[in-house]
Amino acid sequence: MKFYYPLLAFAIIMSACNQNSSKNEETHIPFKSEKDSRWGLIDWEGNPLIEDEFDEKPSVVTEGRFYVKNSDGLFEFYSAE
Repeated sequence: MKFYYPLLAFAIIMSACNQNSSKNEETHIPFKSEKDSRWGLIDWEGNPLIEDEFDEKPSVVTEGRFYVKNSDGLFEFYSAE
């Protein structure tokens, strides 16, 4: 009977990990158009979503959302539309 509990726990953990991996699609990545410019977001084909908008580097866009640190050191969340 004790053998089934670790096996059940392992099956539950693996099931949870499998569900999350298919949803995290990265659609845009941060970029700078020039060395001294501000940050923007660009898709995998090279099309900019936002150019020269942020002083700090934004996160990768995942599930249509990203975040950027503001001047107060706090993170602001955005929707990539």
